[in-house]
Amino acid sequence: MKNIVLTLVATLLLFSCKSTKNYEQKEIRRIATNYQAIINSDINRSSKSRRDIKRGLEMLEYRVALSADSIVFTTQDGQTHVDSFYYNPHKIQYIRQHSLITPGKILMTKGKP
Repeated sequence: MKNIVLTLVATLLLFSCKSTKNYEQKEIRRIATNYQAIINSDINRSSKSRRDIKRGLEMLEYRVALSADSIVFTTQDGQTHVDSFYYNPHKIQYIRQHSLITPGKILMTKGKP
């Protein structure tokens, strides 16, 4: 009976680890596709909890979504002003959903900023 329980626990752990890795890979592919980014998915492959993986994916999406599609620097009266332009609809949606709009972020949505 003890062997059956140990075998069952080991099997569950194996499937849990595999599904966590599949989840992580699927989410990295989704982020890379939506935001048209190149992401090295082989980094930090150490064993982590699902919560840590989810936090890491949230930070990855945050960083990728806030990377501007183009940046324009203008200097006027000795001061430099930076405008970040966002054309990708997924980035624009992320910025709006998380209330990250600032004066320097210009969201370009089909002809209307």
